Amino acid sequence: MSLCSSVIPGMAMMSAIQSLWMLSQALELFHLSNSAHTAVVTMYDPVVATLDRISLDATDQKFIRAVSLFYLTVTARPPQLSLSGFSVIGRPLFLSVASQSITYLIIMMQFRTDMSPS
Repeated sequence: MSLCSSVIPGMAMMSAIQSLWMLSQALELFHLSNSAHTAVVTMYDPVVATLDRISLDATDQKFIRAVSLFYLTVTARPPQLSLSGFSVIGRPLFLSVASQSITYLIIMMQFRTDMSPS
């Protein structure tokens, strides 16, 4: 039995374990980013609807102006969940991580084919 034939099955097993780990991490990131998106949408829509209703029912001009300014602020800067301002958690984060992971895997596969034994 040559050294090459005993190393290859171990490498295949390690690759399978790494692939399963990456898949579990990707699913966890998708769940986190989708939950963040759902939470933002769930909070944002009722607030905007309530502000619309308040501004239509009010009679005091100062109150209408205050509600209108707050409404403009809320609609101009929608809520976001972030990691202390470092990164916004949402669906675009998942797509970004997924595309970077796929790029990494393609590059690593190219290196692996260059180093395969003849």
